[in-house]
Amino acid sequence: MRSTGYMHDGTCEVWLDDTMVIQYDNCHEAISGKDYTIDYSSCTSTCTLYWF
Repeated sequence: MRSTGYMHDGTCEVWLDDTMVIQYDNCHEAISGKDYTIDYSSCTSTCTLYWF
């Protein structure tokens, strides 16, 4: 996955259902304009992605 544009300064988390798969203390410094990988192995047949 790739994030483009401005990411907010501060924490962010990505969850697949009730499993946190990514967490950064500062999203802007960590992933703004960069590639990153999400591990979807916790999904069984379907799951919902939440970005906080």
